[in-house]
Amino acid sequence: GMNYLIFGAGAIGTYFGTSLLAAGDKVTFIDIEPVVKALKGQAIFVEVEGHLLQSDDFLIYSSVEEALDQAQYDVAIFALKSFDTKSAMEGLKPWMDKLPPFLCLQNGVENEDVLKTYLGPDRVIYGTVTTAIGKSGPGAIKVEKLRGVGVETNHPLSTKIINSFEKAGLKPIGYAQPSSMKWSKM
Repeated sequence: GMNYLIFGAGAIGTYFGTSLLAAGDKVTFIDIEPVVKALKGQAIFVEVEGHLLQSDDFLIYSSVEEALDQAQYDVAIFALKSFDTKSAMEGLKPWMDKLPPFLCLQNGVENEDVLKTYLGPDRVIYGTVTTAIGKSGPGAIKVEKLRGVGVETNHPLSTKIINSFEKAGLKPIGYAQPSSMKWSKM
């Protein structure tokens, strides 16, 4: 399986993380201290079409330095709110050379450009989430409408990510034109 570093344990991050854990991948979350405190030692839950996915086999840190000291990651899933993108990337500057490529699963159409400014164009993978996800509390997620996720196919990791997502039931679709994929959600 793959080893994912997920920035954000909100609705999108928890949905993807729990689904990937259930499929046998490894997942480490990074979030702010209050979220880490609420989830540390707890199980996370996702209800998908009447089925409950649950896991307590994840790590969560408030420090990227601590997470990077624990393991090497295949890919980072960036699932923070769009307005946090620039400040998060500023805070990651000391570790840029240790970070894996980022799959951007944020809403909006310009976040990948911001990520490219910091990471470089070869380390950013376009993505879009079309599944409707609700959050009732920390680590408690409900899929309201299972649609899928789009992943650009032009990155060397794209096929591995798509296969991993397929195994996890995330309904991935590959797109050769990432900007068209992002705008299609609008």
